[in-house]
Amino acid sequence: MDFFDALREPLISESGFSIPVYVLPLAVIVLLFGLFLYAPITFGNFIALLVFLWPAWAPPLLGFIAWHVWVYYKNVEFLAKQNYTLLEIKVPREIKKSPLAMEAVLSGLHIKPGEGNWYFKYIKGQLRPWFSLEMMSKEGDIHFYIWTRKNFKNLIETNFYAQYPEIQLVEVDDYSLPQSSDPEQFGIWGSQFNLTKDDAYPIKTYIDYGLDKDPKEELRVDPFSNLLEFLGSLKTGQQVWVQIMIQVTKKKWRDEGKETKKKIIEDYYKEVGFDAKEKTTPPPLPKDIQEVVLAIDRNTSKLAFDTGIRGLYIAREGHFNPVYIAGLTSMFKQFSSENLNGFKPTGGMTKFDDYPWEDIGGRAKAKMRRNLLEAYKRRSFFNPPFQEKPFVLSVEELASIFHPPSSTIRTPTLERIQSATAEAPSNLPV
Repeated sequence: MDFFDALREPLISESGFSIPVYVLPLAVIVLLFGLFLYAPITFGNFIALLVFLWPAWAPPLLGFIAWHVWVYYKNVEFLAKQNYTLLEIKVPREIKKSPLAMEAVLSGLHIKPGEGNWYFKYIKGQLRPWFSLEMMSKEGDIHFYIWTRKNFKNLIETNFYAQYPEIQLVEVDDYSLPQSSDPEQFGIWGSQFNLTKDDAYPIKTYIDYGLDKDPKEELRVDPFSNLLEFLGSLKTGQQVWVQIMIQVTKKKWRDEGKETKKKIIEDYYKEVGFDAKEKTTPPPLPKDIQEVVLAIDRNTSKLAFDTGIRGLYIAREGHFNPVYIAGLTSMFKQFSSENLNGFKPTGGMTKFDDYPWEDIGGRAKAKMRRNLLEAYKRRSFFNPPFQEKPFVLSVEELASIFHPPSSTIRTPTLERIQSATAEAPSNLPV
């Protein structure tokens, strides 16, 4: 996101009303212009006062700008020096573990080196590591990946092989880099995803589907299979890329959950006319509200990550089918519920309503497509140059929307390997 893109991003007031960032400086300019027209003497005195007091306001203003430019530059410099790798997760034919195993993997990746103190963060520009969990389907051929800094490769392998000794992790070339954004060759549609409610409200997870238990194979219902069926349905010349970027959150996650639960209970008491100050015995909460409160409590008791989700539908000229846009935007629908949380598409191409006067010449859409593709290739979400606002998901939620699919998922286009070829542990007896 460049400077002018940032200006177009809205500020959200507490009431929920969207205010474009440029409104405030524009209002100041209009006010000064009106002052110049209708009170020129006052305007002149005001300008003279500004000039006279410049030693008081100019140095702090310039210092503020210089500080932010410095931090931005050091962050970009730090990111440019890192080496990155893309690991493909090759899934075996027989894998019987529930998503709880993936929850354990993610818990092992819940690390935050790099921003230990102000010196490392602001002087050296170091940033917390982040990982990108990815699914890619090319003409129905499904692949799973995890992208990371190279120095975290061993950590990823250790955590995955500890829970999934049957899989293979193979370093591969980045599938996204060769992709062109040329509109004469490819149609591209993409967006980010956001939550429908506050972070503390959980989505519908694998536990809600009973996958934390051990039901008979024929009775298991893994909502992840819906997503894989969509990815497997792509035709000739079509691709879908899904990117789930995670970074350890700095939010006071548990405290946020407590505040959310408190508000839910207070709103219910207000609705039924109960005054806690006058009455000593509170009315019992209805079952549905109790379930929401318990779900929030379970969710916020777990480790959590700042999360950004991005999806792209890419098709060669002559193969673009708008039906797959609907499939892309609803691929997480099975993890949504009315009383808890869910996902909704936001940003990207959703900003356009396709009115003929909205983008004369198509330049704005072409730029958006280029930015979406470039942001995907850079895995940029938490930091420059395509910084977005993340939301928070617990390890339970993340494991529900991304995990090595078990053998109960029968998607025919999902390639599975015979067995893993991971190196044997170094401490085995000779």
